[in-house]
Amino acid sequence: FQEDNKTLAVPLDVAINKIGHNLHNLDPVFERVSYSTEVKNILKSLNYTRPMAVQSMYIFKQPSIGGEVKPHQDGSYLYTDPQSVVGFWWALEDCTLENGCLHGVAGSHLTVPVRQRLRRTTKEQQEHNGGLLLENVPETVEPFDVSKSQPLLTKKGDLVLLHSSFVHYSEANRSPHSRHAYSIHVVESKDVAYPADNWLQTTDNEPFKPMYEN
Repeated sequence: FQEDNKTLAVPLDVAINKIGHNLHNLDPVFERVSYSTEVKNILKSLNYTRPMAVQSMYIFKQPSIGGEVKPHQDGSYLYTDPQSVVGFWWALEDCTLENGCLHGVAGSHLTVPVRQRLRRTTKEQQEHNGGLLLENVPETVEPFDVSKSQPLLTKKGDLVLLHSSFVHYSEANRSPHSRHAYSIHVVESKDVAYPADNWLQTTDNEPFKPMYEN
C-alpha cells in the first residue's frame, strides 16, 4: 500500500502475498499434488503412520515488494506433542538470491529444539490483552543464530522438505522477478496430539483427514 494505507502501490494481480490455507482440499489441482502417490511415498519413507495435511499455501513473493520472512521453525506454528510437522515446499519458479530464495541453518533440526509456539487466546485472556486472538508462548525468545545459514537455491519444480525444528527464512524480493512457491504442512495423527489452542483449526463439518493409514 501507499503511505495513505488505502491505495495499492502496484496492480492487484501482483499485490497478493499468499493464498491459503486449505487449497489442498478445495482446489482439484492442488489436491491432486498434495495427495499424490509421490507425496505419500515420501511420508511413508519418513515413517508417518497416519499423516494429515493441515495447511497449504500458494506463496507469490511478488517482484520488488515480496517481503522477508524472519527466521522461524514450522513447529512453532503447527505444534504437535510430540513434534511431527514436516513441510513440503515446491519451487514453482527458479529461486535465487535476488528474488528471495529460502535460507536455512544446516543441522539446526538436530540442535535447536522448538522454543516457542503460537496459540489462540481464551476469551478471558482477550479481556486483559486488548483483544489479541493469538499469542506467542513464551512471549520472547533469543533470536536464532543464522550466521552460518546457507541459501537454498532451487530450480523450478524442486521440492524442499522442512523439519519441524529446521531454522529457515527468506529475504525480501527486490528483483523484477516473482518467486512463486506452493507448500503443504503435514502432521502425524497416530499417538500425536494436535492442541485445541493451535492457531490453525478446522471445523466440525470438515475435519482434518488422514492422507493414508498404515
